[in-house]
Amino acid sequence: LEKALLASPPPIVPDLVEKGWRLLPAARDFPVDWAILLENIMDPDHGLFAHGQVGFDLYSASADAPQTVVEEVTEDGGWIVKSTVDAEYKLLELNKKLVGAKTKHEETTKTGFLTFVAPSFVYYCRRDKESGETSFITSFYITPTGTGRSRFMTAVIYKAPFKLPRWVSIIGINNFVDQDTFLLATQQQHVLGYEAEAAKKMTKNDDPVTFNSRVRRTHYSYRSPSEKLAVRLGAFWDATLSRAPNRVAALKKYDSTAPLPPRTVVLDRETQHLAICPESQSLVRNCAFVEKWSRAVLWSSLAAKAYVTIAARGAWAVRVDAWLRPTVLIWTCLVSSVARNLAQRLRKEYYFKYTSDLRDRDLTNIPKVWRDKK
Repeated sequence: LEKALLASPPPIVPDLVEKGWRLLPAARDFPVDWAILLENIMDPDHGLFAHGQVGFDLYSASADAPQTVVEEVTEDGGWIVKSTVDAEYKLLELNKKLVGAKTKHEETTKTGFLTFVAPSFVYYCRRDKESGETSFITSFYITPTGTGRSRFMTAVIYKAPFKLPRWVSIIGINNFVDQDTFLLATQQQHVLGYEAEAAKKMTKNDDPVTFNSRVRRTHYSYRSPSEKLAVRLGAFWDATLSRAPNRVAALKKYDSTAPLPPRTVVLDRETQHLAICPESQSLVRNCAFVEKWSRAVLWSSLAAKAYVTIAARGAWAVRVDAWLRPTVLIWTCLVSSVARNLAQRLRKEYYFKYTSDLRDRDLTNIPKVWRDKK
């Protein structure tokens, strides 16, 4: 506790010292190593193919729009690396040239910024070249919870006159990260396998503080203009990961030949998010309540109408029958059915969802952003 109190405070997005910002946070546990997860977050090239999102291309680089990387060592020995690039489409324009389509280049007024504050904080945004202002920032804290495990904490930071409900962000994030998390889990088997080999070769004379595994230097192939930052990040991981508490000991026991857990485990939203988020638990309970009572209202209304129509007699039956006139009954059935359906769909977002069929469906979207032929 004393060391923690004396340590430097956690890094934050500098813009947050100003008023007017709103945050939409989300959290999820992953069976993926924090270093691998951070490499993925800081790789803009993967966005077109893993997510089908053209916005990632604004942070990619090319020969005509190179990535500039600047490193900084802080007074307390911390390491910060920043990349900047013109926020314009590069891969999309390259693809147009490759397939013979008409290209269009316009000078951009914005710069794409990506900042990594070691060992686990990332944020990126686009800023006006003249004023340096931005209205939208995405930030991440990726915390190691063990070798091959991490807690993913993210926040969408924006300026707007209204605040969106948090569940909107959570559902969007869960659907988004499901698209490539299983891919990262398959990558992890190899990367941690190489790290395990290096750890097993360490001798008693090797100091974890100075040990360099050279895993990424040896096995990664950096070829994209967008990977200047990735090269520096890879060198950082090679030189420092052995210092993470208990990592070397865990790697020496790591079995890279063990079968990969199925998608239902790797992408299980219930254990990875719902179990750690009380707000989501409350929402799921409310959805279950709506499902239960909308069903009860629907069937009780139909039963009451049937009873007073067929069997009931007396003034009360006449009043009930009059109240449950066809228009009321139709609207009751409609509202109850819609409420139950929406609550059920919302509740299901907090459990395993991303099946192989959904993955295959998303794969068909890749040609919409990257065409192989005319």
